[in-house]
Amino acid sequence: MKNLDLNQFLDKDIDISRYFSQHELNDIGIHQQTRLKNIAQNYEIMLYMGLPAIKPDFMKGCSNRAKESKKRNQVSHTTTLPTKNKITCSDSDSDETWTPDLERKKRAKGIL
Repeated sequence: MKNLDLNQFLDKDIDISRYFSQHELNDIGIHQQTRLKNIAQNYEIMLYMGLPAIKPDFMKGCSNRAKESKKRNQVSHTTTLPTKNKITCSDSDSDETWTPDLERKKRAKGIL
């Protein structure tokens, strides 16, 4: 493997203001800004190293963030689950409180 010089990325100051409006930047705290800078830096390093990397959502632009937010809101407002995803209970389910001791007893009896 060739010798990779990552110092060019570690010394570089990432400017996240190109991904956010001034209003959005004012609402984001300093720790969140640092986190986003680290995410962007990691993404660039992964690309440099030739690793497959998915572009972080915030780097895709504000129109993408609006779509994702709308999608999340639609999903959170759904109250019913599709019937194929219903959870069914088996005969081994019970209202007993699970404990490791109870588990050992069941294994000894051959229930599991």
